[in-house]
Amino acid sequence: MAELVQGQSAPVGMKAEGFVDALHRVRQKATGVIVLEEGLHSGA
Repeated sequence: MAELVQGQSAPVGMKAEGFVDALHRVRQKATGVIVLEEGLHSGA
């Protein structure tokens, strides 16, 4: 029983880290787009 729980916890942890990393990348992209748009508006 304990072995089964340990075996399941590893993949779940990896998925969580991958999800957080993906979310962080999306936020960085979104922030970059906002900065670019603001730069274009202020430049014009």
